[in-house]
Amino acid sequence: MVCRVKRPKSELLRFVAGQDGLLPDPKQILPGRGCYVCLQGECKSQLRQGHCRSRKRRG
Repeated sequence: MVCRVKRPKSELLRFVAGQDGLLPDPKQILPGRGCYVCLQGECKSQLRQGHCRSRKRRG
């Protein structure tokens, strides 16, 4: 999501929008729209800066 480099899913960490902000989903089973971030240092720092923002839920 941040660096936009294609990687195997096993090399990515998924986050899901929750009521308290972004929640990590290491097992990739939580419901909802998620964003994937690679485990590189630069991508993690951009995630903290708010690059992967939660999207409005429809309904």
